[in-house]
Amino acid sequence: YSVARFIQNRGSFVNYYMYHGGTNFGRTSSGLFIATSYDYDAPIDEYGLVNEPKWGHLRDLHKAIKQCEPALIAVDPTVTYFGKNLEAHVYYISSSVCVAFLANYDTKSAATVTFGNSHHDLPPWSVSILPDCKTEVFNTAKVGVQSIIKTMTPTNITFDWQSYTEDPAFSSEDDSVTAEALWEQINVTRDSSDYLWYLTE
Repeated sequence: YSVARFIQNRGSFVNYYMYHGGTNFGRTSSGLFIATSYDYDAPIDEYGLVNEPKWGHLRDLHKAIKQCEPALIAVDPTVTYFGKNLEAHVYYISSSVCVAFLANYDTKSAATVTFGNSHHDLPPWSVSILPDCKTEVFNTAKVGVQSIIKTMTPTNITFDWQSYTEDPAFSSEDDSVTAEALWEQINVTRDSSDYLWYLTE
């Protein structure tokens, strides 16, 4: 809803925090053997799996906005007020290049508005997108994507604590780098070692 409302009001850039979960399964977290779970119910979860209906609903919103692109980048909108909390933001270039956003800001009541010789039903707290000023292709309150319910399944596998002793790391002339800076460890070692020595002269 907020993204569609922002775009209808001449918004041009949206930054999602967060769009993809970022769990760390390797050595790039702040400490040894720490896997940082960082997901927060994102559209794509920490394992790279889509989180429906959030991901599909957002995908459909962006498809609708993309259809509106020619008009959105060419002209400013004309705003029409149908009544309290009811607006139309129209980006009009010609009869063939016209985009309309129909908004109902009321949080409780649905409404029906007449726009372009057609009746449009607007659920509460929603924005409808009409890329041709005639046909609604997306409404923020109408979720057309099937939900996925994730369940946890217990397993009979038991895990035991393990410990091991690493061989000490060593350095030689062949794997040294000289620089007038402190280089970042992951890029220098290419994530092949937990060790990096800085020697100064």
